[in-house]
Amino acid sequence: MCKKTLKIAAIILAVSGLALANTTNITQTGSDNAATIDQVGSNNDATVTQTGDDNNADIDQTGNNNTATKTQIGDNYDNSIYQEGDDNAATQYQEGVGNSVSDIVQIGNRNTASQIQMGNNNIAMLSQMLSDDCTAIQEQWGNENEAHINQTGPGNIAMQHQGTDPGQTDLQGYVSILQNGEGNDASQEQIGGPGNEAWITQLGDYNTASQYQDHGLTYAEINQNGNYNNATQSQVDGDANSAICTQTGDNNSCQQQQIGSGLLSTVNQTGDWNAVAINQGP
Repeated sequence: MCKKTLKIAAIILAVSGLALANTTNITQTGSDNAATIDQVGSNNDATVTQTGDDNNADIDQTGNNNTATKTQIGDNYDNSIYQEGDDNAATQYQEGVGNSVSDIVQIGNRNTASQIQMGNNNIAMLSQMLSDDCTAIQEQWGNENEAHINQTGPGNIAMQHQGTDPGQTDLQGYVSILQNGEGNDASQEQIGGPGNEAWITQLGDYNTASQYQDHGLTYAEINQNGNYNNATQSQVDGDANSAICTQTGDNNSCQQQQIGSGLLSTVNQTGDWNAVAINQGP
């Protein structure tokens, strides 16, 4: 058992005075923990707190005024943060037995990313590439969840939430958001299980999409290619449902609600200013 606190300013990669104002804080309690921090630029801040055994944390910052914070409470956690640009902020929090993986990549300016994992065997991947002013949040409560966010372009917002309690077992949920454009907004929430799957793809500008699943073995998919489209899917009080919405064009609207089990809904809209609303159930 060891406990050590390192407070280092302007030491790591302080080349030609570039990192003179950078700050690094590492606190480790436990055994066989590893933390690596590389900073190039000015006014960057990196903090790692590890409590437990066999945890690994890595932070790379290139640019100015970036902030990265990691907290690992438990064993066998692995996460990384890569920041390239200015004024980015990234936060990772992991707590549980362990075996969870999380990664954040930020290339651009003024992006915000947050990952919270409360449970075991979870995977969270978050990428903000060539992006400015984007926001992404991933929260995983329970076990065996997987979440992916990929954002390219300015001003996109993405939020994912899986589970309700760290003790939930075998949720095996999968969520994915892909945004390429400007000003898109997407959210996914899975609070039940097992075996839920949700996909959102937004190609274009100022599209909005949301998905909600509260039971198991449900499938939801939204594909939007164009501008100012809106899609909403809700699957509640049942299992083995499927909802698919594909919209190509501008200013289209799609709403799908499924209450019960064994329901199927597919919508395909091409053109502009189309609208559809489907309600299935008792």
